[in-house]
Amino acid sequence: MAKKKRKGAKPKSSAKSRKSTRPLKPNKTIGILHSGSAGKSNDPSINAFLAELDDRGYKLNQNLTLDPKKPLWSDDDPKLLNKNAYTLATTKLDLIIAAGGPPSVYAIRNAQTKARTNTNVVFTSFSQLTKPAPNMTGVDARTSDLDPSRLMQLCDLVQKDPKWANQKTFGVLENQTRQDYKSENLQDMADQLNIGLDRVNVTPGSKTAIINSINAAFDGWNKKQPPITVVLVAADPIFNDLRSTVLPAEKAKFAVMHQWHEFTDEGGYASLGTYLVDAYKLAGQIAAEVLDGTDPLKIQVQPLTNITLKINPATAKRLGL
Repeated sequence: MAKKKRKGAKPKSSAKSRKSTRPLKPNKTIGILHSGSAGKSNDPSINAFLAELDDRGYKLNQNLTLDPKKPLWSDDDPKLLNKNAYTLATTKLDLIIAAGGPPSVYAIRNAQTKARTNTNVVFTSFSQLTKPAPNMTGVDARTSDLDPSRLMQLCDLVQKDPKWANQKTFGVLENQTRQDYKSENLQDMADQLNIGLDRVNVTPGSKTAIINSINAAFDGWNKKQPPITVVLVAADPIFNDLRSTVLPAEKAKFAVMHQWHEFTDEGGYASLGTYLVDAYKLAGQIAAEVLDGTDPLKIQVQPLTNITLKINPATAKRLGL
């Protein structure tokens, strides 16, 4: 006869759930530079990064210190980003994390050149496998390089549907000021697909100005004759930072392709890529290697490989796709 469990008795903890008895590693201090803002769009990724360090023996507020005590958020403002980058470049740290895409990578590289310092840097999301400096390594998150493929996939999805097949001009929301952005690649793909592009450039600056630009873009496309209702939101940390602006603007009638799957989970039509949080997890693993003493020169930039197409079925049904 099976023994009855005592009321209120707690189940025995599994080996998986028991705390690790592994000794902590030597004390380390890191700084985190981020091009965006604190909040729903970015906090989960930062937490995932710190969790990976924790799993590898670097526990926040025990043997791992953040200096300053929280990420230096730059609110998509290039001037503030450069100021924050210089602050970290002139602070004694064991490692700098460049988060929030290529803008942070270039900002910290330029700041270190100006300050003549060379603290090791791990970046969470870059757009190429080439290292921007010998003391840097991190993650190639397949950002802008996949934008032409996103455009092709979006075209294939909508033109299969008779109700949408007459869409011959697609909207593109982009930030052409990015140092690594190759806008001609999108035009080449559009020429191959025999479609036109109505491109709206959103320039970094004040948060209010960026939000107004995004809303004006979708409003302008809606007022075109005929309306432009198929849109690619090009890969850029600005748009991820402002998911709460981009998604409501598009929900009325737009079929929009995004970079990160977080957009699709929150109501966007489709995304071709991966989860942003995956890039930060991988960056956390790389950061632990560097903190352990491995020279960044010996660590290749790691590409995200789990690239998939994701469609939000509820949004597709609402759009009639």
